[in-house]
Amino acid sequence: MKLLFVINEFLESAGFSFVYGFFRSAAETRNVSLAVKTNADLSVSLPAKTDFDGVIFWDKDVLLAERLENAGFRLFNRAKAIEICDSKQKTALCFEKHKIPSPTTVISPKTYENIGYTNLDFLEKAAEKTGFPMIIKEEFGSFGKQVYLVNDLEKARETVGKISPKGFVMQEFISDCRGVDLRLCVIGGKVVSAIKRSNPEDFRSNI
Repeated sequence: MKLLFVINEFLESAGFSFVYGFFRSAAETRNVSLAVKTNADLSVSLPAKTDFDGVIFWDKDVLLAERLENAGFRLFNRAKAIEICDSKQKTALCFEKHKIPSPTTVISPKTYENIGYTNLDFLEKAAEKTGFPMIIKEEFGSFGKQVYLVNDLEKARETVGKISPKGFVMQEFISDCRGVDLRLCVIGGKVVSAIKRSNPEDFRSNI
């Protein structure tokens, strides 16, 4: 089997290098040929579909993912899944649509880059639903760096003022899960692996 492994040209860190090496090692163990290409490598022209049995798409370049799907490639993950999971707002809507239990969530109203949030009255209404402490998460972010815990309305206003005009979600804080989470991988409706992450120093398990 030969797979195309797509990564981001511009992400360079020890964490990402570890993950890329993990994929290469797993492929070698299973006698899978893994051709590594960056999104920049593929931005101008795509390889022939017949050259690969599938694509491991390990990036958030949704437009490139769509191009590959349009060309007939089979992607893991698919462009739509990447688009939903990359946006905490779209994830919340997906949970709502499919009735997946989750903390009470309020999506920020849309504003524009040259305007920002000029009226923060909606925060008080959101707090009536989520209560305090409240979690504020920027729509896009990784490794917990764009997630904030606010204890009152004043701090919520201050936080939104700093991240404006970015979109975000406001969520109920589940105190029992402070600094701990479980990530489960589900394939075909079955849990095939899981990891528990703990951080006694922070409310975020993945910081």
